[in-house]
Formats: sequence, C-alpha cells, structure tokens
Amino acid sequence: MPTTRILKTLYSTRSVSSAAEWIIQVQSEHVPYFVIDQVRQTPEEISAMVLTKMKETAEAYLGHKVTHAVVTVPAYFNDAQRQATKDTGTVAGLNVLRIINEPTAAALAYGLDKKGDESQIIVYDLGGGTFDVSLLSIEDGVFVVLATAGDTHLGGEDFDNRVIDYLAKIYKKKTGTDVSTNPRAMGKFRREIERGRHDFSETLTRAKFEELNMDLFRKTLKPVDQVLKDAKVRREDVNEIVLVGGSTRIPKVQQLLKEYFGKEPSKGINPDEAVAYGAAIQGGILAGDVATQKIALIDVNPLIVGIETTGGVIPRNTIMSTKKSHMFSTAAETQPTVRIQVYEGERTMTKDNNHLGTFELTGIPPRHVWTTTQVDDDDGLGGKITNEDRQTLLALVKETTNWIESEGPQAIAQELEKKLREVQAIVNPITARMYQKPGADSGYEPGHDEEQEPFHSHDEL
Repeated sequence: MPTTRILKTLYSTRSVSSAAEWIIQVQSEHVPYFVIDQVRQTPEEISAMVLTKMKETAEAYLGHKVTHAVVTVPAYFNDAQRQATKDTGTVAGLNVLRIINEPTAAALAYGLDKKGDESQIIVYDLGGGTFDVSLLSIEDGVFVVLATAGDTHLGGEDFDNRVIDYLAKIYKKKTGTDVSTNPRAMGKFRREIERGRHDFSETLTRAKFEELNMDLFRKTLKPVDQVLKDAKVRREDVNEIVLVGGSTRIPKVQQLLKEYFGKEPSKGINPDEAVAYGAAIQGGILAGDVATQKIALIDVNPLIVGIETTGGVIPRNTIMSTKKSHMFSTAAETQPTVRIQVYEGERTMTKDNNHLGTFELTGIPPRHVWTTTQVDDDDGLGGKITNEDRQTLLALVKETTNWIESEGPQAIAQELEKKLREVQAIVNPITARMYQKPGADSGYEPGHDEEQEPFHSHDEL
C-alpha cells in the first residue's frame, strides 16, 4: 500500500477502499480513519508504521539508535499534507529535520558530482501515486529550483486501474459476472491478477497498454510545459532530463519525453532510489558533513499563497524564504479590527483552496480628516478661486472632454492612468491653494507620502 497515496488527500481513498479488509470511516471533521481488525487508525498512524519499520532496519544496519530524519514529499503537496507527513515522523519517534520535495532530492543525487558551467535540468518524477516536474539550475554545487508543477492524482496506480477496468470488462464478457459493481469483488479481482493466478488469463500487449493510457501519458507533459513557461526557459535550453520513479521505465513515457525535448532522457541514476539518495545528501548537509559542505539548495513554494480579499500575495515558484508586503485599507470608517485569512492554492474560490490560518490586526487607530467648507453666494466655491485658475480649469475640462471622446474608447489602461496623472498635476495645486485661503481652515495638511502617492489600486478588508 503506497503511503504517499494515503497521505495524498483527505478525501480520495480509492486505493485503500479497494481492499476488502479495510473499512474507511470519514469523521465529521473530514479526517478519514482506517479500521483494521476493528482498530481505528489515522493515515498518519498507518504511514508511521512504515517509517517505524524503516527506522528499525536502519538501526539494525548501523548498530545505533536513529533519532533524526529527512523526509521527502511530492513537490505539489500543500502545507496540510506536508504537516501530516511531519506528524507521521513524530509518531514514528523521529525528529523530522526537513521536508524536501522529491524532484529536488533526486536532483541532489543526480548533480552531486556535476562541476563547471551552469546546466539546467528537468526532473520528471512519475511514481506510483503522484507526478511532479521540477526545473533546476545547477552550478558548482548550488542547486536552484526555478519552477515546479505536478499532479497529486496521477501515477502508476492510475495506469494499473485502466488495465484492471479493461480486464474486468473482458471478464464480464467471458463469464457474465460484473465485478466492477462490487468494491470487495473488484479488490479481490485485482489481487488475483497481480498474483498471476490462472483462473482468468488474458494477453495484454504493449500496444494495448499504451492505447489504454495514452491520454494519461500525454497529460504528464502539461506540467512540463508549465514549469518551462513559469521559468521562461525554452525546451531546447534544457541540458538533461532526469527520470525518477518506477513509472518512468514505461517505454512510451520515455519516447514522449524524447520527442518533446529532442534528446534522450538521462538514465544515469536509479529511478527507484534517486530520491532516497538525495534525502541522504540533504541529511549530510544538515549534519555538517564535510563532503556536502559546498552544496547549497534553494527551493521554491509550489502553490500561490494569498489572502481572502486579494488573491496571490506570494506567487508560486517564489524562492523560499521570502517576505511580501501589500497595502490595504479598511472597508469601513473607524474600523478598529481587521481579520485576515491566509490561503494556499491555485483555485479562484477561497473555499476550494487550503486554509493556512487566520489572524487579526487589532487596535487600528480610527482616523478622521476634518474639513470645513464654506458655501457662499458666489457660486459655491467660486469665491475662493482666482480668475486665472478658473480659466485653467475650464480649459482643462474642455481639453480632457475632447480627449475622452476621441481617444477614450480605444485607450488602454496605461494611457488612461497617464491622462489621469496629467489632470491631477494641474488640478491638485489649484485645490491646495483654494483651501489655503483664509476662512477655509481644513485642519489637515497632506503629508509628503500622500502627495507623492502614485496611482494604484488597493484592497479593502
């Protein structure tokens, strides 16, 4: 049972539900539990069993206790999935020093002995349950992730499911029994096929396998397109294509990559072991190992981080760690508190993204601007404006009106903003002089920052 698949999502448990002896119960807080021999277990606890076994194996080989670990995850895991993975290590009795992305770890394994000029590599990681692509720049031991993308619901298991569904249809034709309608029967059918039992046999050619999965194979090229676009790198500028994950052994996958990049993918590292090698290198870096002293790793965040009102504050593929600022104003006057909700994800609606947390800004000083305006018999404000300024404004209104009628309909945003600034440059000094006249005590003088503030949009909270 692939533990990555278990932790991959809180809502998709088809690989587990296909096993007849495993019962899934989803609690009201949307946390699934697996009932094994009537003992309720969380996904973290199931995965912790695997890590515990690995810990025991390492201790038996090394001859001493293992207390720390570097754990890898699919690059497109969100914060909640990464935290769940870290919790798994804690349950297993390990101090998880670092969570790193699997393609990045594989790149460390591939580029450890690479010296000299800068090279750009694509790490194509197609495993059993997830798919990730990362574009990295490597130069003299410095690994910089330029962009990453992926699909947490695509992998070798999906290819297997296509084959199982195909064989189930043939089985129905031959026997009249439809096992696809019964999850328990389907689970048993799957296991019987995997064990090679001869009660049912059918020849599956490579051509048929490729036909069943061709759309999924081609789907893996979309994230490849995305990372090249995000990093502004042409496909011909990629020096190496590194294959990671057992599913990259599929000949059709290698052929599609060769056709896409115009070069053979690299087969210099074991696709099943590359990620583990990279994690070990990262462990050496954290432990201060002499052999890894000159290695530096710079990764990026895989998903947009933003707040409820304004969307992306930190774009995806921003180098970590980072800090971004954004200007906001309150939605209502004298509003003393602002509640800010932070989300992570690529979806338009906040409800479809991962909620990272909420915090409140309190004690915001309510600010009022007091103005006194005198209305008299001289046409409202007319008594406060000089004849020269009046003529200037009338000419400006006429000129601007003519510009809007002739140029406005086809003007782009930048041209409109430029025109607005031109008008403000003439109007603002006149307005300032008008309120500086005796009898128009505003009680407020604009600060330097406000006078110089450029035209821009802002968000309300």
